[in-house]
Amino acid sequence: MPLVGLQDTYRTVLHGVLGGQEVSNVFHFHRSSIAGTAAGLSSGFITNVVPVIQTIMSSAVQLTTLDIVNIEDPDDSSSAIVNAPGLRAADMFSTFAAWGFRLIPSVASLQTGSKRFAGVSEADVNDGVAVASQLLRLAIVATRLQTPFVQSLVNWTPVIYSDREILGIPFRRVATISTAAYNWVTTQNSRKVGRGS
Repeated sequence: MPLVGLQDTYRTVLHGVLGGQEVSNVFHFHRSSIAGTAAGLSSGFITNVVPVIQTIMSSAVQLTTLDIVNIEDPDDSSSAIVNAPGLRAADMFSTFAAWGFRLIPSVASLQTGSKRFAGVSEADVNDGVAVASQLLRLAIVATRLQTPFVQSLVNWTPVIYSDREILGIPFRRVATISTAAYNWVTTQNSRKVGRGS
């Protein structure tokens, strides 16, 4: 299933706070059945994804809320309180540092995606490089970023969503993730103004 239908794709935004500043990550998921709803995805994401992400983030990060919307049917939306702190030591390597991941789409014509998670703990890096014990946790997060989960008998598959205009015509595509991998310690800023969604 390399390319999937837009009508079954959900934008999922995980919000958090670090040092009084908002940090957020956008995910996209494809549902396997019309029985899937934003509320069901919300429950599954909080149960299956949030606990894994917490394992790599400093306790200085507080994950706060989760907003989900069906891209083609905005009435199918959900907002939930997350209230989950990072589980690593609070001492920060740098407040601007983030764990960077690369997401490779299953279709070569789609651009590679990325995820950046704020909250790099000083204890988890040595000279700006992740220590061995943290590399194990980062590998688990990478697996979670590409692996489907089931919630209420609906399969939710992580996908890469592309929303671009070509010659003034909207061009949207969705593809499954063939590979997700930890890349490096990077900065939290992942997008230039006017790029991406």
